[in-house]
Amino acid sequence: MTSTCTDPARLYSTLNRRYARALDGRTIRYGSQHHVWLSYDSCSRKAAAHIRFLATRHLAYGLRNTKESMTFRLISYQLSEVLRLWRDIINRGSYFGVDRKVGGGGYLVHRLDVDMCEALDTVVSLEDSAQEMGIPGYTRVLVPTFTTEPCKCRCCMPDPTDLVWFWKCAQKYHSNLPSAVFERIFGAIRNEAAGL
Repeated sequence: MTSTCTDPARLYSTLNRRYARALDGRTIRYGSQHHVWLSYDSCSRKAAAHIRFLATRHLAYGLRNTKESMTFRLISYQLSEVLRLWRDIINRGSYFGVDRKVGGGGYLVHRLDVDMCEALDTVVSLEDSAQEMGIPGYTRVLVPTFTTEPCKCRCCMPDPTDLVWFWKCAQKYHSNLPSAVFERIFGAIRNEAAGL
């Protein structure tokens, strides 16, 4: 499909430097510098494979209450939460929760995207723990894309005016978040906008 400025599947709205989603909601770009490109369908398949892997490990090794088993269960639960939030975003339709005053795909203004970013942050943290355990046969669900050239997307190389606008939008639309959540999600944008 050719990318056009009117194609909601190809324009990305930004929440912060690590989370953006296509306007149709079916694709998410997560992570900074090295993105994880997620489509709803492939993430659903990976989550199902993760659950099968967990069941196989339980049957093969009798891992009922080990640290590995608990980590797997937490990852499975968190993936289910990601998919639940994602279905809600998709079901609300294209352009849901987007302030389009800023160029490109606009800015994400709904709490669902904040919750989605937090849920993905948690999956990454849990997967980091699973990787540190060195669990044989385990593969990450969120695999970053590495390239030889630095990424120049809007998240990695935002225009200075975009950074200021993102910070203003964060204050306008997300100021009612608990302060710890606001800091985790928007602290970096505040610091970058203040440094301009």
